Amino acid sequence: MRRYCKFILVLAILLILLPMTALSQIAYDSKQKLLSVKSEGGLLSALLSEVSAKTGIEVYYNPSFDKKVFVNIKNQPVDEVIKAMIKPLNNAFIYEGKSIKAVKIFQKTESEASTKIKPSMSQSIATSPSAAKDLSRKEAPTRKELESSARERRRKQAESQGTLKEFEEKEAQRDKSRKSREMKREERRQEREKMKMEREEKRKKMETEGKTTPRTKPQ
Repeated sequence: MRRYCKFILVLAILLILLPMTALSQIAYDSKQKLLSVKSEGGLLSALLSEVSAKTGIEVYYNPSFDKKVFVNIKNQPVDEVIKAMIKPLNNAFIYEGKSIKAVKIFQKTESEASTKIKPSMSQSIATSPSAAKDLSRKEAPTRKELESSARERRRKQAESQGTLKEFEEKEAQRDKSRKSREMKREERRQEREKMKMEREEKRKKMETEGKTTPRTKPQ
């Protein structure tokens, strides 16, 4: 039964992706809060779903607005990218502090934005077998990138709960502890290298003095 459910889920995802005939790629720099979108005919709904998943922004629109999008924007503020994607539709951004919490997309009135887009479960949008193959070549995120992403999620949570100051204090303490561990690891590494060099020098000295048989390479 579980296998059957998984098969149905995979089939549903494929059915969503297959109608899109072009490659769309989205990248988000959570530290700089800059968004990059390249779309050669990707559906607006799918692109907005991916943007929502990567940025955490809630997106409200009307399914009748769906269209193919052709854009190539690199490292621009999120609001500017969304405006370019939905053009000529209107928008209303909702802020929480300095961060964008949600955006409503409409033609005349905000009430038209009656449907909330569900964040995409995928990390990238592949719209053809060749596109999927190209995207699969992307390198896995590094440990530093994963840590940065986790920190950004914690920061957003703290910001929404009004505990940003406590979060920054904890992160500062965490950074201090991490640097201390890194310094200790480096000290141990240098100590091992030093011991290794001393052993090698001692061995060479003994060989020179004839106290041991010189090592010979196997034939």
